[in-house]
Amino acid sequence: MEAVQKEEKKQLTKRKGGLRTAAQIRQEAEELAAERAAALAAEAERGEGSGSGHAQGPGETVHRDSSGRIVDVEKLKREAKEKEEEEKRKAREREEWSKGMVQRQGREDRARQEREMGERDVAR
Repeated sequence: MEAVQKEEKKQLTKRKGGLRTAAQIRQEAEELAAERAAALAAEAERGEGSGSGHAQGPGETVHRDSSGRIVDVEKLKREAKEKEEEEKRKAREREEWSKGMVQRQGREDRARQEREMGERDVAR
């Protein structure tokens, strides 16, 4: 009840009676804007607001699914990318399975020899 009365007192048209100058009206409007900005900042710190937990700016599009819930598009993109990377990893593993043990051993031996050659000192 007090919040409603407090808000009514802050309305510019009902604040004071009589004539007011443009400077007085401007000052009151600035004070009201500052109070509202402070209230919004305090609300944002507490994590309240839209209730969805998904902070969006004034120009951002809100995507919703068929049931009306908000869909996080960035999260969906990350999940799709992770799924694609997992599929690529599995494909590489399948390719590795189809190769013989001798070829795999030969590849490992060549890699080991190249490392050893790179670590050797070169004398002239």
